[in-house]
Amino acid sequence: MNIGVILNRNKPGAEEALAAIRSAIGPRDRVLVYPESHGAPEEGRKATGGFFEGLDVVISLGGDGTMLHSVQLMGTADIPIMGINLGTLGFMTTVLPDQVEKAVKRLLVGDYIISERTRLQLKVTDGPSVNTHYALNDVAIGWGGSPRIISLKVSIDHQYVTTYACDGLVVSTPTGSTGHSLSAGGPILQPDTEVFVISPICPHTLTSRPLVISNRSVIGVELEDCAKKLLLAVDGQECCSIGHGTLLEMAAFEKRVRFIHFHGYDYYAVLRQKLRWQGSSMP
Repeated sequence: MNIGVILNRNKPGAEEALAAIRSAIGPRDRVLVYPESHGAPEEGRKATGGFFEGLDVVISLGGDGTMLHSVQLMGTADIPIMGINLGTLGFMTTVLPDQVEKAVKRLLVGDYIISERTRLQLKVTDGPSVNTHYALNDVAIGWGGSPRIISLKVSIDHQYVTTYACDGLVVSTPTGSTGHSLSAGGPILQPDTEVFVISPICPHTLTSRPLVISNRSVIGVELEDCAKKLLLAVDGQECCSIGHGTLLEMAAFEKRVRFIHFHGYDYYAVLRQKLRWQGSSMP
């Protein structure tokens, strides 16, 4: 088995976890470490795209941010990925540092399950220019250099829905529903749900609420009243500046991201722990 490792060397315990992976690897297997540090420039990522050729598994060493970074680096490569949590949240990275050797040994013998996650494909049309991006978590519009509100015209399957007067907008996958979308008041979605959620940021009307739609739909967003440049972010990373007349089109990408989990993984236990749900107790 060829295993590629992407690690955030700024995380405490990263080198120790990498050593544990190497210790668990058998003589017929090999570990390749991605040559960049976390947060490398886009041009550097493209230059080392061949790193993923021939890999059977990718291991992400860090937090959820490193996991998102790893998926972005992989591009459209169809390789299962396992996350080792050296961060604080750990919604996507479910293996703890003291479980690394055991997890790798189970990985080598195929003792794991696959959770497939929908990814958004985003097309940005600005005049003659068309650029495509992919998001595992979300696409977010906002953070302009002015306090003025903006108007975003939203359509679904080319049918007009509404125009939001707001500070911005988040379009999220189920995986990303516990991230920026949740902060904007969106619902928590089960990871394998076949839906997207559209959440306006600080809408200037009380009737505006998050909208859950089928992931078989195509979402269109047009910047109408926008006197300032806005930032477009994909999975929390600044993508580009957009302005009046820019068209965004989002749909489910045909290739899903395959997360590696182990038998006994409990998504709801993760929610209880990370969101500190206490429940109620009887006297």
